[in-house]
Amino acid sequence: MRIEPINTMPTGRPATDAWRQLAHETAKVRERAQRVSADPAVTVHTSESSALQSVIESDATTKEIVVKMVDQKTGEVVRQIPPEEMLRIARAISGQIAAEQQKTNQR
Repeated sequence: MRIEPINTMPTGRPATDAWRQLAHETAKVRERAQRVSADPAVTVHTSESSALQSVIESDATTKEIVVKMVDQKTGEVVRQIPPEEMLRIARAISGQIAAEQQKTNQR
């Protein structure tokens, strides 16, 4: 399942600048990750001078490309695109769609 950015929030109100920025960043990351590797499951880029490590991977459930900036010293995820909240929403929607399809197939 693929979730595309939209211009309105679920309530029908216009999207805020933050939502638009997030959608724009996510689209840029997906495009760049596709160029970096055909199999983004475990692609790691590090720099000697940087305390951060960027990790590009594929979410197992949604098949979305996820980019994480990880502090090399602590292992803490500093930034993730798309955010974990968006991945949880996508997983929940995928689960509901699968459940509905299963109900339809049983009839």
